[in-house]
Amino acid sequence: MNIDQIRQQIKAYGAMIDAPPQMLTVFDQPQGDGTPFVVVEEDGYRYIVEERGMIFEERKTKDGEQLLYWIMEIIISNMAYSYELEHRDPQRDPRRIAFAKELELFGIINKSWRQLKKSKLDEILKNNPFDDEVMKRRLMR
Repeated sequence: MNIDQIRQQIKAYGAMIDAPPQMLTVFDQPQGDGTPFVVVEEDGYRYIVEERGMIFEERKTKDGEQLLYWIMEIIISNMAYSYELEHRDPQRDPRRIAFAKELELFGIINKSWRQLKKSKLDEILKNNPFDDEVMKRRLMR
């Protein structure tokens, strides 16, 4: 895939989940503000997060589907936490709502991506279980 094909696919995925259009921009150069960008190379892809010339994250893959997943993972996470903020339940760990929304959105796009994300979330929860008292503690500060 070239950068235009990547952009087209991200827009198509975004349409499937009603993503805000401004979230669907795929940059091919650093923006200097930590916004991820994609480099298409002869032998694969690099997904880079750079801010003011410092690389904070760089992933490489030869698999175009993997690259699309990484791009959508950020978009879906942002959408899920925006959704959680609008539907906050002060009696519950905010991740309950956000994680469920992430799985719902991934499931719309690709069932195997949903399973991959579920595995990642399960690992997070194994190390950091839901804590429904977290919001109460924050309010008491």
